[in-house]
Amino acid sequence: MHIVLSIADGLIRQELKSALESSGHVVRSASNGIEAMLHVQSRTPDVLVIDLEMPLMGGARTAEEIRNDPIVKALPIVGIVNHGSDTAHLLPAFDVVIEMPFRPRELLAAITQAAH
Repeated sequence: MHIVLSIADGLIRQELKSALESSGHVVRSASNGIEAMLHVQSRTPDVLVIDLEMPLMGGARTAEEIRNDPIVKALPIVGIVNHGSDTAHLLPAFDVVIEMPFRPRELLAAITQAAH
């Protein structure tokens, strides 16, 4: 599966990228929503995994932009939120929301769920 992984924290982003790649996925990474949008527009991935807390353009706004774009609006999106965050208002923009902290296998399950 081709995945765009957009997480501001470089260490976490690299850890998750490595875990996804070791599971056979092709991963392009981004550190903010603007980079994620550029990746999505240049080659639509199978799934977008995006952190809500990012600089420049956060995950919620990025998801909203994607849902308003007729070309990529059906793209499955996994949102990553901080522990204890209120996620009810996010449900329309995201296919799956996963709460930090999580294990790579939990992210893999969320990606599979979003893609189907």
